[in-house]
Amino acid sequence: MADIAICDANVLIDLISAEKGRLAIRALAEYFDRIVVPDIVIMEVHDLSEQEAIDYGLTIEKVPLDYLIDDYSHMRAGLSLQDKVILRYVLENSWHCITNDRLLRNCCSDAGATVYWEFETFIILVRENIISKADALAIVRDIQCNNVTITDRIVDDFLEKLSLILN
Repeated sequence: MADIAICDANVLIDLISAEKGRLAIRALAEYFDRIVVPDIVIMEVHDLSEQEAIDYGLTIEKVPLDYLIDDYSHMRAGLSLQDKVILRYVLENSWHCITNDRLLRNCCSDAGATVYWEFETFIILVRENIISKADALAIVRDIQCNNVTITDRIVDDFLEKLSLILN
């Protein structure tokens, strides 16, 4: 178990697009004590309803009104409202963050939070024997087919790390 993580929409969108992506969502929910997704973030994931997310083991967090009306002028420019809300949860609760958004990652890292790339979580899940190497690779390949930002270099880096796991 690895405490509580908050998940960004870009990760869930990738996972929902992959054939075995729902397996990864369940596996992440098994690994972390809890995975939180703010309600304004889950709304960005069009192919995943709140009920489905709950069924996969995610916790949908209703965002308090003060989170939505804060001017966030103290936060770095360029973050979306959803990213600002995620960052606020991370800062206030010392949660881990799972995101592929570079700016959000940098803000969380600068605040001392643990941040995971989406594919980095697959390495952890394989190492912990929660998913197989074959499933992790299949998920990554499916995500690459559906997400043009996932380059061959990113997949090659993942494959290199995956090959180092002895199981």
